[in-house]
Amino acid sequence: MADNLTFFVELEQAPLKDLFRGRGLVSRLAQHGAAIALGLLDLSTERASVIRALNRAGVPVTAWLLLERADGYWLTADNADRAAERYREVRDWARKRKLTLAGYGLDVEIPFSDTLDLVQRGPRAALEKVLARRSRSELGRAVLRYSRLVGEIRSDGFRVETYQYPWILDERRAGSSLLQRSLGFVDVGADVEVSMLYESLAPAPWGKAMIDAYGPGCQAIGVGVSGGGEPELMTHFAGAELDREGMLETLRRARRHASRLYVFSLEGCVEQGYLEDLLEADLGTSPPPVPQATTVRAARLGARMLLRAEPLWDLIARIRGM
Repeated sequence: MADNLTFFVELEQAPLKDLFRGRGLVSRLAQHGAAIALGLLDLSTERASVIRALNRAGVPVTAWLLLERADGYWLTADNADRAAERYREVRDWARKRKLTLAGYGLDVEIPFSDTLDLVQRGPRAALEKVLARRSRSELGRAVLRYSRLVGEIRSDGFRVETYQYPWILDERRAGSSLLQRSLGFVDVGADVEVSMLYESLAPAPWGKAMIDAYGPGCQAIGVGVSGGGEPELMTHFAGAELDREGMLETLRRARRHASRLYVFSLEGCVEQGYLEDLLEADLGTSPPPVPQATTVRAARLGARMLLRAEPLWDLIARIRGM
């Protein structure tokens, strides 16, 4: 029942080894046709052993590229060159160890330190980042570098996935780059674009309505969270984990809009004890749209109007700089 269901895994070396030790987890994933997007926090022997076990069982593994925290952790407008270096490191490591990878995942987000700042200080931090945003040429260089990286990965014979904020859909509709320049994520073309619609992490009314509001424009949808994640960041979202019923409802709602679904995270599902329920669930019965979706769609329309005013923001920045 888990066809087109992919589970993110974001674990350090020791807990990753523990997750896959002696539970029959690999065989259960293989039995239900699930796939894994594995965060490459290191290139250790232990991580290679986990990938090899998944390979033997026929579980597809996508290499989810991650950087050192000092380099931004996720891929951003500021670290495109380091992202390309990291890809080559992972590619060569996988070749040397004869690991089979189904593709590469580019996790295009806000720099890690900025994300923490936004979570801690909210609108004030956001306004500061808008006022200090990157230039159009800086963003343009990042877009070009990521385009070249995608081309290189494809020429090496691999599929490319991107994990994107849903706001990128609004930026495209508005013909704007204001959010990318301010927050540091980048619109990167790929074979599969996964919109991260993590309802449990978003504030009301956005949380419950995200999938119904954004789903129709998504190629693939990431849902969550069940637990796990970068520890320093996730401490700010304590208690936001979806329980069994919440996760099943979220998956059924997302399946209405996209056939390819991604779950964050595998370790959270295992810890909460409902992985088997997700693997065996019938996701074809969709719950009705939530009423809040209308409010969020209206807010999106207003946001696009503000994004279209990007030249005005640039004019204000020039005046302030005089």
